[in-house]
Amino acid sequence: MNFSTCEWLNSRIDHPAELKGVGIGSFDADYQVNGGSSFTDLNIGIQALKDLNPKFFISVSGSNQFIRNQIGIRINGGELHKIVDGNNFELNPSTAIPVNLGNPTVFGIVNTGSTKITVKGNTFDGKVLNMPQNTSKYGFNSDNTVSASFHLNNTFTKLFMGEQTQRDNTGLNLYCNTHLLYTNSWRVFGKLGDQGKCGFLQINNITPDDKFNVPCLGTQLNHINSYTTNPFTYWIKPSDPEQPNCNSTKVSKSTCNSFPPPAGGCTFIVPDIIPGNVVEYRTQIDGMDDGPFKSVIINELLRYYFKNNLTEDADNLLATQTSVDNKFTRAMLLLDQGNFSGATAVINSIPSNSDEKADMITFFNVISVAKQSNISMTNLSESAIASLESITDNRTLGAYSAQALLTAFYDHQYPIVLETEDGLQYRSNSEPDKDQIVKDSYMSIDPSPIDDICMIKFGLIEKLINAKIRIYSIEGILLDEVSISSPVNQVKLDSKLWPSAVFTAVLINDNKIVVSLKSVKN
Repeated sequence: MNFSTCEWLNSRIDHPAELKGVGIGSFDADYQVNGGSSFTDLNIGIQALKDLNPKFFISVSGSNQFIRNQIGIRINGGELHKIVDGNNFELNPSTAIPVNLGNPTVFGIVNTGSTKITVKGNTFDGKVLNMPQNTSKYGFNSDNTVSASFHLNNTFTKLFMGEQTQRDNTGLNLYCNTHLLYTNSWRVFGKLGDQGKCGFLQINNITPDDKFNVPCLGTQLNHINSYTTNPFTYWIKPSDPEQPNCNSTKVSKSTCNSFPPPAGGCTFIVPDIIPGNVVEYRTQIDGMDDGPFKSVIINELLRYYFKNNLTEDADNLLATQTSVDNKFTRAMLLLDQGNFSGATAVINSIPSNSDEKADMITFFNVISVAKQSNISMTNLSESAIASLESITDNRTLGAYSAQALLTAFYDHQYPIVLETEDGLQYRSNSEPDKDQIVKDSYMSIDPSPIDDICMIKFGLIEKLINAKIRIYSIEGILLDEVSISSPVNQVKLDSKLWPSAVFTAVLINDNKIVVSLKSVKN
């Protein structure tokens, strides 16, 4: 499926952001947004949920515009997505956000648990400099991408944060990105692998060559500020010893004097795999040592194989790879083909000391039982759903896959995890106060669909300030409202006069939306 020169727009200014909708929402879909489309004043421009079939991934390319959205693109689970070639993300305060709901955090792209992606040649622009809104603008937030993914040749301007990496991004490569007029360029939480590669007499050495075009301000660490307990190395050329010229002590700046000289990140080429060269590239990687050049070829080969339905070739390539994310991809591929014993053997071969294994097995077992029993993903048993729900807080690849499935088929919603110096914060799609640390952004509505009475349960709020539950119709009309004056975690509502339609329940505290959830009335 292709989308070209299409427009998604919500011009209503009286709706909270959560009610502004999603431009393209998908689960395990394979489509291209390939030129001149626009996504304006939405909650989410594109939401790609993926976890079952590795053969499906999205491509967003060719000067698409993401303007004043809460989130430009949110990808959750899966692998191999591409966001390339001139897409523009304008992170300006949106007409979607009423003033009384505060100043929300806005994101260009949020990646939660999607592996082997390429993001190349895009712009992320905050539009306005030196205003309070800047404290809320993030270009790219990556949470647990694990694998070899590539962010190349992107430009970040007038943002609080260009790129933030969280939990485990040991394979992520950030090359030739430009940061202009920012508050911070990178902020690293969790694990981030060495940026670039340098070794004696190796031919695939590389230096990242990112551009940080703001001078250091005293001791301010506004280039690369790392909160990780695992220091990483940023390799530089001998001719460029001061780039980056300020970073935290957990980032080692080392000079690469290799022979032949290292390649620069700005000349790093993502190969175009076509029928005429696919065999050559496949043969080439068998003789390469591990590193970014090999990884990017593997990613492109997998994209080529899946696009051309060469499943056996993809399986053979994945069988040579030992990383946890590639084993997970291969297990799900074999499961999709009905090779249950082979898939089980692959998932069990993940090392026991991997903190990803337990949740991968939980997710895998639920899907395997459903497929072997010919049970639709829309008709999972209560125990299967409970198994998936039990891992969704864990921020692993298995957990993010479970989130994707529960969001797509069971109307669950999961907040974005945003790490700060003070701990974890949670950003629901409708956005809590940026200064409020929410310990539990949970909400449920029973029964679902509802009848004449419904019970809404939610996480306990420690400090109540004008808290209330509001019920909105799909058109944004306020149907009901109840105040919360004491520390409770549920309210009972008389819903018999509500129309038979989709509605949204919104929990508000201190004039900020904490969490929201859609349901339907019979």
